Amino acid sequence: MSEPRNRPLPIGPARTTVRVAAPDADQRLDRYLRKLVPGAPASFLFKAIDRGRIRLNGAKVAPGTRVRAGDEIALPIGRAEMARLARRAAPPRPGTGSGASVLRVVHEDDAILAADKPAGQTTHGGAGSLTDAVLRRIGPSCTAALTFRLAPAHRLDKDTSGVIVFGKTPAAQRALAAAFRERAVAKHYAALVLGKTPAAAELTSCLVRRNRPRGPKMIEGAGGAAAETRYRRLATSGRVSLVELCPGTGRTHQLRAQLAGLGHPILGDRRYASDTARALARELGLDRLFLHALRLVLPHPAHGLRLVLRAELPPALRRVLARLELPCPRA
Repeated sequence: MSEPRNRPLPIGPARTTVRVAAPDADQRLDRYLRKLVPGAPASFLFKAIDRGRIRLNGAKVAPGTRVRAGDEIALPIGRAEMARLARRAAPPRPGTGSGASVLRVVHEDDAILAADKPAGQTTHGGAGSLTDAVLRRIGPSCTAALTFRLAPAHRLDKDTSGVIVFGKTPAAQRALAAAFRERAVAKHYAALVLGKTPAAAELTSCLVRRNRPRGPKMIEGAGGAAAETRYRRLATSGRVSLVELCPGTGRTHQLRAQLAGLGHPILGDRRYASDTARALARELGLDRLFLHALRLVLPHPAHGLRLVLRAELPPALRRVLARLELPCPRA
C-alpha cells in the first residue's frame, strides 16, 4: 500500500535533519539540496524528493517548492555520508604562497565585491584565479548560508582585463544573476581593432562553436546563439580604431568573434586576429589582447540604486595608445 502523501517519515540513525538558515531561504528545494550536498547525484536527490524520502517540515513536497527560513528538511543520508559527499565536491581552498595572486578591489560593501582583473588571470579555478583571490580576502565562510558558493556574477575571458563583480551573500548573488539575465546591467568595454571602423553600429549575429587545433572558436552560423553588441568609434589613426563596445548578450568570445567577423579583429588576439593584425600588434609591442572592461552600471543588489563600477585602462594599454597618439578612454 502506498504511503500517505503528508505522513512524516521516522528520523533514524541513517537520516539527517537540516534547518534552513535565513541566508539560504527563497530558493527551490532541489537547488538548495544540490548546493547542500554537491557530491550527491542530482538524479538521486530528485527521485528522493519525488518519492517522499526527502521531507520538508515532515511532508512530501514537489522539487520546485521554495524553502523558507526555519524550514526543516529530513534527508535519507547519515551525517557521515553527508560529510563525505560535501568533501568530494568541495570547492578548492584559498591558495597561498607563490600561486596566490594580488587582488585589486575597485568597490566593496556588505553585499558585493568588484575587482579589476588583470589579463592572463582566469576567473575560475584554484590558486591564482580571481575567485581564489576574492575567497582569500573575504574568507571561505563569509555568510551563515550552508549552500553559498562564491562565484562571479559574470565572466571575463582569461586574456581580457577589467571590472568584474561578485555577490558576497546568496541574496546578492541571486539579485546580480537576475540583473544580468534581465539585461539591467550596462557593460562597457574598450578595444583597439584593426582598420577604420564605421562611426557606430549594432552587431547582431548567431555564434556557433567550432573546434580548431589551437582551441575552440566561435563563428557565425545557422542555429547558433544570438549575440548582440553596440559599438561606437572613439578615435582612429586609419590603421587602427579605438572603439567602445556595449554587449547586450554574454556569449563566449562574443566581442572577439563579432569584430573579427566584421573585418576589424582586436589587436593582440591570438585566436581571432588576422596575419595583418598580428604583425601590427608586434610592431606596437602589444603582447596581450587589447580588450578591457572599463565600466559596469547596475542596480545595487541590496537597495536597487544605480551603481557604477569602474576599472581604468591598464598602463600597458595606455602606452600603446600614447604611441599611436590616440586618446585614453576614461572609465
